[in-house]
Amino acid sequence: TQESLAKTETLYQTAQALIAFDSLTEMLQTVVDGAARSIPARQVSLQTVSLRERRIIHFVRGGEDRNGIASVNFEELWDGLGGWVLRNKEPVISNADDDERREGALARKRARNARLGSRMVVPVRFRGKLFGVMQAAKMRGEPDFDRRDLELLGAMANQAAMAVENARLFDEVQRLANTDELTGLSNRRDLFDRGQRELDRSVRSEQAVCALMLDIDSFKAVNDTHGHSIGDEVLREIAARIQGAVRDVDIVGRYGGEEFAVVLPETELDIAIVVAERVRHAISNRPFDTGAGSLDIQASLGVAQADKRGGETIGHLLDRADTAMYVAKTDGGDVVKAA
Repeated sequence: TQESLAKTETLYQTAQALIAFDSLTEMLQTVVDGAARSIPARQVSLQTVSLRERRIIHFVRGGEDRNGIASVNFEELWDGLGGWVLRNKEPVISNADDDERREGALARKRARNARLGSRMVVPVRFRGKLFGVMQAAKMRGEPDFDRRDLELLGAMANQAAMAVENARLFDEVQRLANTDELTGLSNRRDLFDRGQRELDRSVRSEQAVCALMLDIDSFKAVNDTHGHSIGDEVLREIAARIQGAVRDVDIVGRYGGEEFAVVLPETELDIAIVVAERVRHAISNRPFDTGAGSLDIQASLGVAQADKRGGETIGHLLDRADTAMYVAKTDGGDVVKAA
């Protein structure tokens, strides 16, 4: 039928438009705008959520009355028809003359005050994964939505769900490519990429940057005595203790083997030495609980500050910190040395 052809054309055009965007928010906006034109609806919105954290991640609006769509938090969404759909994973139509009991009293009041008429809500899901809801509304006095409208909104929501899933998979691939599998820290490549960007930024902003290199003292003896599985436990705990001793903005990575590196943005050398001492104390002051029992672990650390005039690569900065670290090791270990 003509209507089926129009629906197919709408879905095709939306799918083609999605190819042009890299941003998930732009993709979701394209889906919402396409739905608002095709159904048609005065208001269309899409909310992706984290049910575990009970928060809204994306909130996208569309339609000629998009500015009339009130911002809501997760609890308000949960109280309304959107919450019913999230709980039941089923689409719903609610017409203006319905005594709507699938939503709470406050949600019903908001709908009345906004003079909303017929409403539809569908789940945004892909292969059993629920990402959120997509909603459409008309104003009072306008014709009610019907099952065909609901089917089209559901088809548009499926496109949104595929966009969300593809973005999630892309992020996961990126994360795996940049993460050390054992410790969860940045791997060497990511450490160098992010560290170089920070170094370049520091030259433009005329801010100091320091690097810290750490090597576990006598780590070979841990592996030889207790086995590599215990060595892996120690490496994971070292990573956790380093992260606990530095700022969120600092870049922590596994350099290789039992060596770790930290890039410290906007940090002068004297402060970097204090940070390195804090890391050293975090490692040496408390035994490591492992499958082989309690182990005392120490580490040697080297610190270097980047040349503020620029021209230095992150590799060269880390090499200088590495040289200082080996001075610390030759001095007996469990100490901090500056380049």
